[in-house]
Amino acid sequence: MKIANLDFPDKCPESCFEKQGPFYQGCLCSRCPVFNCPVLIDPDDYRYDWAIQFYNYINGGNEPTL
Repeated sequence: MKIANLDFPDKCPESCFEKQGPFYQGCLCSRCPVFNCPVLIDPDDYRYDWAIQFYNYINGGNEPTL
């Protein structure tokens, strides 16, 4: 899936440690483009600065700082 001109997986990666935690309005998953696009937010409307943070995180980087 293309979000903010970056290639993201179509579903949440199995290796994401956030999947083990509770889901609530402010959790990291609730801000993730993989979760939010395209169901809640159009991929072209997702914040570019957040997309870069999540892109790096999904590809082995540090937890996003939003």
